[in-house]
Order: sequence, then structure tokens, then C-alpha cells
Amino acid sequence: MKPLTRSPWQQSFLEQVDTIIEEVFENTGSADFKDILLSHHRGGKRLRPLVIACCAQFGEKESSNLHLAATAVELLHLASLFHDDVLDDTDSRRFQLAAQKQEGNLTSILSGDYLLTEAIRMMVSHMSSDLALDGLTTIKKMIKSEIYSHKWLYRLEITKKEFLQIIDEKTASLFAFAAHLGIRMTATSAGTIDRVTAFGRNLGMAYQIADDLEDMLGIVDGSDIDLAHGYLSLPIIELLQLANADSKPRVRDIVMNYKPEYAEELIGLMKSYSIFPITFSQIKSYLDQAMSDLHGVKGTGLLHKQDALEYLGSICGYVEKKTEEVITRYEDALSRKSYAIA
Repeated sequence: MKPLTRSPWQQSFLEQVDTIIEEVFENTGSADFKDILLSHHRGGKRLRPLVIACCAQFGEKESSNLHLAATAVELLHLASLFHDDVLDDTDSRRFQLAAQKQEGNLTSILSGDYLLTEAIRMMVSHMSSDLALDGLTTIKKMIKSEIYSHKWLYRLEITKKEFLQIIDEKTASLFAFAAHLGIRMTATSAGTIDRVTAFGRNLGMAYQIADDLEDMLGIVDGSDIDLAHGYLSLPIIELLQLANADSKPRVRDIVMNYKPEYAEELIGLMKSYSIFPITFSQIKSYLDQAMSDLHGVKGTGLLHKQDALEYLGSICGYVEKKTEEVITRYEDALSRKSYAIA
């Protein structure tokens, strides 16, 4: 997919954030360590800093520390990626070998720890005490969700409710925190703050379900194969729930003992039970609610409010379009009677 188009003020904001991040990397005192951090920072979409910048436009006062808050959130996100690569035994990250494949688990874990401490330091140094506490609460939720997620690996009895709780505390909590940070630093209205924070959460829920769909079987080049590692995404959970008595034993067998040669059969089962439309509907519901949250915000906002609204809408559009394209890939793979694992 084509990258999202940024306006000049958004690009300028990101350049400020990247400058601070590169200073953090420079201060590691090790050229090799700096190179590892830089290589894994490049290539990201920088969605969370832009969510902060755009959500701030719905308030009524400027904030001089916005780019510092955005830097802290991006460092926290990057730290989580280094840790996730170890926990999930990820092969690639941003179209290159994951750090743990290049440098080993120890380097990847310590890189994540370093970035996490830098993120916390920036929160404490540049945010109000209550916002810094919100940041620490978000980190706690993310860690708890990882523990909970690994508890459910290869567990066929996981419910949709339990799965949604995991992604709510993992991906959605960080998007919600980003949105909350932006609006809290520029607004005083509790209603506005609540609506914008809810936007972040709903966007995060949609984003993670769509990401899981892509990584479920490695349908896109450079994506993971989550099912091979026992991670049951929403489409798999829906299929386990909807499969009838005749097909359920085979579904369970494929899920528990997944091999690439089972892909075509599994996609066929998903199509027969309308799993792809169900998954798309769930994602679309979160995206629609996210935009409804934003459109419900009252007041004129700051200079770039309309531009910010359009950009946040384009993120939602990006997630929707990405979902449609991934589903098309699955269906095309089935119609061709062939399936190439990335």
C-alpha cells in the first residue's frame, strides 16, 4: 500500500521527534548499539507520534512539550518491538531480519530495556505527574497482556472476549495513551478528552485485528506466521466457535499442528464459514466508532484541527484498505489452488 500523505506541519513535527530519538541513540556510547537501534527505527510509519500531534489539535491551547511526549511514546513502542521479537521468535521486522535473529536474544532484550528506560525518563522529565503515571499504567497493561497472551498459546478454548482483552491492553492501550496525551496537553474539557481517548482505543483495536489477520499465515511478504507459533488470532477463534461437529475436529487438528501445506485447506474452511467478512465487519465497527468519537468533539480546536481530522481519518482508511487487500490475497490464494508462504 502507498504510504499515508503527511502535511508540512506533520512532517515537521516528525522531524523534531526523529531528531530527539537519534540523539537518544547517539548517547548510547556504542556505535554498534546505535546502529542496531537506528536500523530498527527506520521504516516505521510513526503513527503514534502523529496520533499525538493530530489529537492535540482538538484542544484549545498550544503545548511546547508535545514533540517530547511523542518521542517518549515512540521509544516505548520501539522497545515493545524489540521485546516482542524475542517473545514471538520473530524472523523479520520492517522488511529486515529482526534484532534477535541478527544479534541474539540478549542484545534484543537489552535494547528494548534501554529504550523503555529512556521512554520512562522522558515521561517523568517532560510530562505532568498524572500523565507520567498514565504512561506507567499503560506500560503495566502492555506487560500484563504479553503474559496473558503467552498463557493462551495453543489454547483452543480461548474466547473472543479473552482475545479482545489481550489486544485492548496491548496495542489499543498504547494508541489510547497517545491520543490521551495529545488531547490532555491542549484541552481541559473532560468530554473532549474522553472522546479523543476513545478514538485512540478503537483505532488500536482495529489496527491489531488487521495486523493479526495479515500475520496469521504469512500471506504478505515479510509478515510472520503466527499460527505456527500457537498464536490464535480473531479469525481462528471465530472459526473454532462456528465450525460444525463434522469440521470442528479437523479445524482443531490444523490449528494445533499447523504446517504450511495446511494453508489452502484452512483458508477454504474460513471461506465456507464466512470468517473473512466477519473479521472485516469487526474491524470496520471499531474504525467507524473511532471516527464517530472524533466527529463528536465540540469546539473550534487549534489551527490544524481540520487537517488533523482528515489525517486521522486516513489512518482509519488505511487500516480498512489494508484489511480488504489481505482478505483478497487469502481468497486469491484459494482460487489459484496455490499458496506461497512468505
